Amino acid sequence: FFDVVDYLDSDPMKFGEHLQLIISQIPEWNSRFINYSKLKGTIKQIKRAALTEAAANPLGHSFAFKKKLVNDEETPLLMTAGKSFSMTAGRSFSMTLSPAEDDTDDEDDENEMIYSYADGVEAFITQLQQDCDMVLNFYRTTKDEYNGYLQEFIKSQKESRGNPGKYKDSISHLYRRLDTLWTYASTNKLAVKKIVKKFNKNVKKRDKVDAEALTAEWRTAPLDDLAENVEDVFADHFCAGNMVLARRRLRSRSIFTFSHMDAFICGLLVGWLLPAVLFLQRSFMEIKKSK
Repeated sequence: FFDVVDYLDSDPMKFGEHLQLIISQIPEWNSRFINYSKLKGTIKQIKRAALTEAAANPLGHSFAFKKKLVNDEETPLLMTAGKSFSMTAGRSFSMTLSPAEDDTDDEDDENEMIYSYADGVEAFITQLQQDCDMVLNFYRTTKDEYNGYLQEFIKSQKESRGNPGKYKDSISHLYRRLDTLWTYASTNKLAVKKIVKKFNKNVKKRDKVDAEALTAEWRTAPLDDLAENVEDVFADHFCAGNMVLARRRLRSRSIFTFSHMDAFICGLLVGWLLPAVLFLQRSFMEIKKSK
């Protein structure tokens, strides 16, 4: 399968934009993804709530979150101009005196107003847990459904029912859907990893979240095993047992058939090639001017 995670993890383009691209290529599953933009907006609300609490301090300074929050629950401190003091609200942060960050973003409109740090943390964790439960349930159900299709085909052939040739397109389609499900699980896992990393940078130590624990059951290994079973079946029935040929045909069908993931892969190729073309064009113009 195309390793979309390696690509997304290394590409400089914003992850949220890539995520929307992937979701747009699987429209029937668009409501089954982690709500990344809403969670990101909640983090911004948490930061703003902290700024509001800091502004309520008698010194009246504006503060901005440090990118990495350092807190000690025994001695919570708010740093300002070389001095420190505790917040009366009981929840305090390590801060640096600087202009407040401008976090204005359209995606904030998706979030309810959060009036305190504690409310923000609770809202984030609740939403994240609900999204993770949804993804896990959908992943399990869909994986079992696809496995059922394959087992039904194997059973029908053992019972000598029907001509296997008529199932060729169905088996190829199943392989493509497994590819899509693999991308779905991997992308959601990466979304959780990235949003939790943002969250953990902006909360107290006791409120940090373990992304690995949340996504531990989103393993793609079972899908890899299921894909190998599909390749075995395809090789036995349509390629005279030639596994190399079976894989080549299945993967070529996956790339050149007009499916959602084909459009996605084409989009990725455009994303790679377009910057290169623009760079070459710019270089050519500069050389021409220098002459």
